[in-house]
Amino acid sequence: MSKFNLFVTFDGAFNKKVQKNNYIAGQDLAEYLAKRLEEQSFIINSIENIEYAFLIKCLSGKIEYEIMVSLDSIYNRYWEITFKPRYGFIQKLFGKNEDEELGNLLKSVNDILEKDNSIFDIRWYKYYGDQNVIKNKKYSTNPLE
Repeated sequence: MSKFNLFVTFDGAFNKKVQKNNYIAGQDLAEYLAKRLEEQSFIINSIENIEYAFLIKCLSGKIEYEIMVSLDSIYNRYWEITFKPRYGFIQKLFGKNEDEELGNLLKSVNDILEKDNSIFDIRWYKYYGDQNVIKNKKYSTNPLE
């Protein structure tokens, strides 16, 4: 189990409507997030359209992370960002550690969200799906708790 909260939901002034020009909900959010991360010296390797979401490939330290940005698929009400750790149990057992790199990335994304006045109702969860397990499930306002 991760010591970090790896999934965040929030509302904000990003385009939630699909338009005729092949716009997919979340494109403007993914581009916004990538730009803000670059301003904080993260290296963005790509932004990919994966049909139901956008995947930002971002370098934190020497580790590339995949950040999935999407509109919630059930209600189309709120935005979701999911982070995937790079090291699993076995790698950690053999001494690999990504706490600094992942922690820096999570903290930076949280700062970006909190400093934008058009973004509100920020809720961090341990993993994707935790927001739906129990109605009104406890959430955090910080990714590092």
